[in-house]
Amino acid sequence: MLKNIENTVEKIVTKHTVKQEEKYKKRLTELFGDQSKLLEDIKINKSVLVTSISKMKEDNPTLVVQWNFGAFDVNRSRDGDPLHTIDNLIKYIQNSGGEDLFDLHTMFIFQTERDFYECVRHFPAWSRRTIGLDDVATTLKIVHHNTYEVFQYEFAFNWP
Repeated sequence: MLKNIENTVEKIVTKHTVKQEEKYKKRLTELFGDQSKLLEDIKINKSVLVTSISKMKEDNPTLVVQWNFGAFDVNRSRDGDPLHTIDNLIKYIQNSGGEDLFDLHTMFIFQTERDFYECVRHFPAWSRRTIGLDDVATTLKIVHHNTYEVFQYEFAFNWP
């Protein structure tokens, strides 16, 4: 009997979660049109994503980061150096003017395009694409100029 109750509760929760996810995907499509597919692929709670986007002011670029934890060793280091960690990259983004929305370390809003550019342009060398190592993250950039736009931002950790 207890097992049946657990299964019923699990089905209800799953159904509710799927409905909510579909609702937020629909909202993303309304905001971004065909570009919303890029956001659907990001592994971030869609309600957080929609809420975060609604906080954006015009001309505030947002960096969306999907960290690749596989690029770091068990000590959370990129290359054995204890300072080369995701935590230090997050601190770098914050110190460069990126407001960490909801402290989830995945969406960072900048006050100006220049702040965004300076942050991305000067990521530490150890975080850049390195032959033989996985990339540290996949990134998107969201901008709001009368309409919302999103695009892959491969340069964030792969600047030449």
